[in-house]
Amino acid sequence: MVRANQNLVILDEALKLAAAGFSVFPCWNAPGQEQHKRPLVKGGYKAATTDAAQISEWWTKWPG
Repeated sequence: MVRANQNLVILDEALKLAAAGFSVFPCWNAPGQEQHKRPLVKGGYKAATTDAAQISEWWTKWPG
């Protein structure tokens, strides 16, 4: 499980990437199966965005 302060670090990094022009989206992976990540949003990677408000909303919904 990811701790709250680690979640903020991850969000901060996602927002920095977005500000640099890289589109991001939330993923899920089972513990111990990091190589099998799955998108948490409909549309998968096609839903990726640089919109800070959308990224923050996703991190509120899926903080880990």
